[in-house]
Amino acid sequence: METKPSRKQKESLPRIVATARLREERQKRGWSLVDVCRRTGIAPGDLSNVERGRQTAFPSWRQRIAEAFGLPEEVLFQRVDDDS
Repeated sequence: METKPSRKQKESLPRIVATARLREERQKRGWSLVDVCRRTGIAPGDLSNVERGRQTAFPSWRQRIAEAFGLPEEVLFQRVDDDS
C-alpha cells in the first residue's frame, strides 16, 4: 500500500511555476484570464495564482495552458528549487 509523502518530502519536491512569458503571451494575444480559463477549463482564481507564481501548476494544467497558447510547456513554466 502506498503511503502519502511526509511534509518534508513534499517540501523537497521541485516546484514548477509560470514564467513572466505566460502573462506576456496572454496580453500579447489580447486575452483576459477568463479567456484562458475558457480555453483550458482552469478556474480563474487558480489560473491567476499560477500566473503570479503563487501556486504550482499541476502537470495537466501546464499541458492545457501550453496547448491553448500553442507553445511548449518549457517556454511558459520553469522548475524552481527552493533552497531555504
